[in-house]
Amino acid sequence: MIDSLIRICFPAACVTMFATHLSASTNTNCLEIVELTPDPSFVSSGMNDQGMIVGTWNNQMAVHVDGQLEVITTLQQSEGGVINESGQAVGTGSVGVGLDDRLIRRNADGSVQIIAIVTGSGGWSYLTGMNESGSIVGNYSKGSGSSQWTAFMWTEDAGLEFIAPDLDFSYLTAIDADGRACGYVQGNEIFTAATWTDGVMTTYEHLQDMDGFSRAVAFADDGRILMSARPDDAFIYFWYDQQSGERQDVHEFPSQSFSILNTVSGNGNVAFSWRDGSGTPHAGRWTPESGFEQFTFDPLETITFDATGINDDGLVIGTTFDSPLFTRRAKIWRPSTLPTTLETGIETIFDSSVARFINRSGQIQVDTTFAILLLDPRCLGDVDGDGAVGVEDLLQVVADWGTDGDGPCGSDGNDDGTVGVDDLLDVIANWNGCG
Repeated sequence: MIDSLIRICFPAACVTMFATHLSASTNTNCLEIVELTPDPSFVSSGMNDQGMIVGTWNNQMAVHVDGQLEVITTLQQSEGGVINESGQAVGTGSVGVGLDDRLIRRNADGSVQIIAIVTGSGGWSYLTGMNESGSIVGNYSKGSGSSQWTAFMWTEDAGLEFIAPDLDFSYLTAIDADGRACGYVQGNEIFTAATWTDGVMTTYEHLQDMDGFSRAVAFADDGRILMSARPDDAFIYFWYDQQSGERQDVHEFPSQSFSILNTVSGNGNVAFSWRDGSGTPHAGRWTPESGFEQFTFDPLETITFDATGINDDGLVIGTTFDSPLFTRRAKIWRPSTLPTTLETGIETIFDSSVARFINRSGQIQVDTTFAILLLDPRCLGDVDGDGAVGVEDLLQVVADWGTDGDGPCGSDGNDDGTVGVDDLLDVIANWNGCG
C-alpha cells in the first residue's frame, strides 16, 4: 500500500516519489541518552532486543523494564543472570550465606517464582544462557577460588539436571533455540569441546585441530557452533555446522596472544579483543561478508581493550583502560570506520564509562560514574528528533543541502560530512517510521 506521494522541487526540476516504508532503520551514528537509574551501584548482566535489562542492585536481583527498576526481594540475597526475548529473567539467590542457590525467575507478566534449588552449589552458581523456551544453562564451582565446575541445565519438562556429574569438570557456555547446550569437559587432563542434546553428550576431539585443548563457545541463530582450539600453541576459532560437518574459519591468533575475549551476534558475527606478546591491545571483528578485520590501539594511550558486544549489523562495543589518567572509556567500532569513544555520538563527556551490552536494534547499555544509561539510536531520517520521519525532516535535509547539516544528529544522518542524496533517500526509505 502507498502511504505517501512526495514531490520535491529543486531549482532545476521537481521529483515525485512514493514512500511506503513503515518500520524505520536506526541511525547508530546518533545516540540519545535514556537514564535507567541514577544509582551506579546497579550492575547489569544481560539485555534483550527490547531493551529490558537484568542485573543486581544492593545484593538483590533487579530488572529494568518500561522505565522502572523492579527489585526482586523474594530471597534474602540474589543476583541477576540472564534474560530472553520473551521477557523472562532468571537469577540466582539464597536464603543465607553458604547455602545452596535457588533459581529465581521473573516472568514476563511480572510474577516471580523460585523454580529450582542447585543442590551442592553452596552459593557459587553462575548462569550463562537462556533460550526462548525458558530453558537455562549454568555452572557452579566447588567453592571460593575453586577451578572445578559442574554444569547444570533447567527445563520446564525435566527440571534441574546436572551435566556429566561423573566428570571432574563440566562447563556450559550457551543454549540454542532447540535446547542444545554447548561447552567443554575435562578428561585425561585436557579440556574438550562438547555439546549436549537430549541428555547425550558429543565431544569433538576427532575434528581437525581439536585433539588438544578445545571449547564450544557459542551458538549462532542457525545452529552453528563457534569452536575454539589450541593446536601447536596457536589459538584458532571457527564456525562448525554439526549437521553438515562444514567448517568456516574465523581467525588464528599467534601463540603469544593472551587475554583473548570474544562475543557473538545472533547471525554469527564475532568480535574479539586480545593483547599480543608485547602487551599491545587489539580489537578484531569477523563477519561473513568482510572476513577478519583488526584494529591496533596505541599502547602509549591504551593499556587494555575488552570487547563486550557485537550485533547483527557488525557494530562492536567495548571498553578501553587508558593512560595516563587510568580512566575507562566506552568505545564503539562501526563497520568501515575506526573505533571511537561512545561519547562522540551523544556529545556528552563522562568521567568514566563502560560499555556493557548492545542489541539487534543498536541500543547500548553503558555504565558511567554517576548513572546507568541506555543509549538509544535515533531513527534514520528523523532529522528533528521528534520520533517520526516525515515532511519536516525532508524539508530540513533540502534546506541543509551541501552543508555538514550539524552532523549525524542533524541532516547528515550517514555522517559522511555532507548532506546529499543518500541522506534524502534515508528520509524517503523510512517515511512514517519510528512513530
